[in-house]
Amino acid sequence: MAEVLLLISKILPEFTHLKVKCTLCQNTENLRTRDREFRHPRDLESALRAAGVECDEARAPFQVFETGLPTFIPVSLDIVRKLGMLEQ
Repeated sequence: MAEVLLLISKILPEFTHLKVKCTLCQNTENLRTRDREFRHPRDLESALRAAGVECDEARAPFQVFETGLPTFIPVSLDIVRKLGMLEQ
């Protein structure tokens, strides 16, 4: 099972939009990921919870929004699939 880190960051300081990028921790040449943007931290939190991310980590979008600092959260490859960030 490949380990994945999601990098959550703000697009612009004055907007609520957040960008999510995937970083695969293992050499997985046959897997490709795509970035996603969310209009509001609440939208990303809902998507993370629906995909199975634990409550504490699902609150990360609000920390990024409030501080402006990007953050990583570890997730499984299955969660990346559920978020629609894995290209087939």
